Amino acid sequence: MKICFLDNDIPQASNLLLTDAQDPGPIFDVSRYIFDSLKQSIDSTDFSEALSLQTKTSAIINSKSLELKQHIDEMKTRLVQLQGKFENGVATSRRIKHDLETSRKNINYLDSALRVDFPIEFNQAREKILERKLNEDND
Repeated sequence: MKICFLDNDIPQASNLLLTDAQDPGPIFDVSRYIFDSLKQSIDSTDFSEALSLQTKTSAIINSKSLELKQHIDEMKTRLVQLQGKFENGVATSRRIKHDLETSRKNINYLDSALRVDFPIEFNQAREKILERKLNEDND
């Protein structure tokens, strides 16, 4: 079994037939340049500070998100409670309005009946009420 080495297949600088005009000069190592650039851009202290700041910021954002979610849930619950109270208030208001209208009708009926059936007593009572109102206004 024959083992082939890449060394034999890859041309070396000595194997190339380059003239002085074709000499590229110092060879530019791309991988080394990229590595050095990354190394400089990701300086360990700067990177750890940035990572720490990012972690703190993320924690604050998560905390505020959780707070907002809790507030939203509380407000939804509160809204349901207030809607229930409002519905009860509307029903109570309608009932009170109905009761007031019924009372007004009864008062009007009694007023007209007393006026016709007992005109003298009605007018005397009315004068007493008006005098009482005038005395209260003067005090």
